[in-house]
Amino acid sequence: MTYYEEILQRLAERMRIEKNLSSEAYEEVVLNIGENPQEFLLNKEDESYLYLALGLERYNDYLLKLADENMGDPEMSGITSENVESGDRLLKQSYQGALKIYPDNIDAQYLKLLHSGENPGIENLVLLRGLVEKYESTLDNDPSIFTRPYQRLQAAYISALVQNAAYTLAIAEGDRALAYDIEDPFGVRHSLSLCFARLENLPAFEKLEEIFERTSNSWSYLGRIILMYRLNNLSAAKRAITGYTKLVPGAAHLFLQGSHRFPIPRGLGRAQVPTCSFKECVIATSEAYEIIEDTPGLREWANSIEQVRDSALDFQNSIGF
Repeated sequence: MTYYEEILQRLAERMRIEKNLSSEAYEEVVLNIGENPQEFLLNKEDESYLYLALGLERYNDYLLKLADENMGDPEMSGITSENVESGDRLLKQSYQGALKIYPDNIDAQYLKLLHSGENPGIENLVLLRGLVEKYESTLDNDPSIFTRPYQRLQAAYISALVQNAAYTLAIAEGDRALAYDIEDPFGVRHSLSLCFARLENLPAFEKLEEIFERTSNSWSYLGRIILMYRLNNLSAAKRAITGYTKLVPGAAHLFLQGSHRFPIPRGLGRAQVPTCSFKECVIATSEAYEIIEDTPGLREWANSIEQVRDSALDFQNSIGF
C-alpha cells in the first residue's frame, strides 16, 4: 500500500465511522473516493494528510524521473545540486502546507524534523524520540488505519537508532512495536534483523525469522550474511551471500563497492518497492552499511568468492561502470 492509498483508505474509514455507513455504502465510497478525494473530507486532520499525500506523489514522481534519466551513468552526474534542491522544495512545500492545515499531522512533523539541521535525521535523534513520546497517546487499543502515522514514526525512530549503533535500545523499541502489531506494516523486522546480526545473537535472529515464517528480504539476507560471518560460520555465510547475489542482480555490486550513489528519498519511511528487488537492495545495503564496515574483513572475504565477484562485474558491465 502506497502512502496515497493509505490516506484514501483513511478517508473511506472515516466516512464509514462518522456516517455509520452500511457495507454496501462503504464499498461504494471505496470505489469512488479515488476520483475526487476532496469530496470525502470530514475534518482538517484528514485534509492535512491528503494534502501531504498529494505532495509526496509529486515529490516521488520527480525523484523517479531523475533516477530513470541517470541510471546509465555510474557517476550519476546528471543529478545536480539544483535537482536535489528542487526536490527538497517540493517536499518542504508538502509538509509545511500540511502543518498549516493541521499542526499535529504526525507525518508532516516527522518530515519537518528529518529535514532540519546540517545532518538531516542524525543529529535530531533526541528530538525524534521526543516526537515519538509526544504522539504515543494517539495509539488505539488495536492497530488501525488511524494509528499508522504513529507506527510509521516509531519505525523511523527504530531505524534511526540502528543507524546510530543504539542496537539494544532499537531491539527494545522493536519488540514493543511488534507486540502492538505483528503485521509490521513498516518493516520494524528489518531493523531487528540488522541488530541481531551486529550483536551476534543467533537465537534471536532465528526466532525473528520463524515469527515471519522465514519470508526472505534484503535485510534478512544481509543480516544472515553478517551474522554467520561474525560467528565464523563461513560455509553458512557463503551460502547466504551466493544465494542473495544470485537472486538479486546488483546485490554483489552494492555489497562490494562499499558505498553507493543511488539516490534514496528523504521522505516517509522506506520506499514501497518489490521484495528482493534492486531498489530494496539499495535501501537495505544503505542501512546495513555501518554494520558491514564494522565487521573486519567481511567485504574482502566476499570479494574472494568467485561467484560474488563475477556477479558484481556482470552487473557493472551491464550498466556501463
